[in-house]
Amino acid sequence: MSSQTQKYLSVVALLGLLAVVFSGCAEPLSSGDPLADLNDEYAPVRIAAIKYVAENHVTEAVPRLVSLLLHDDGVVRFYAIQALREITGKDHGYRYSDDAASRAAAVDRWYNDEEIFGNQPVSERSSGGIPII
Repeated sequence: MSSQTQKYLSVVALLGLLAVVFSGCAEPLSSGDPLADLNDEYAPVRIAAIKYVAENHVTEAVPRLVSLLLHDDGVVRFYAIQALREITGKDHGYRYSDDAASRAAAVDRWYNDEEIFGNQPVSERSSGGIPII
């Protein structure tokens, strides 16, 4: 192997090592508003927001968290149900890894929870006009 090839491979290995070391160091970009960040397209920002609202018991986030239980990404669903358990103490039988029909049935139980959604008509209980992503 030529010395030129060895140098190239050394640089590539070093860059790979640096990428691994520093990949977890960057903070995801955030709007600074955890409720807004629940709608972010970038999963790490959304998950950071979910963790924040759970740790701080942000009850205003509950409708959006319930809608996130239908998200395509299982990691988002996992953190959303953890946050809901933390904030409300309930899970309504929801399991993030269940099939779509079982998850939808559990989400219906969330929307029918009078203690959480109060007197709001069931037809209006949703993510508050926020599209489910």
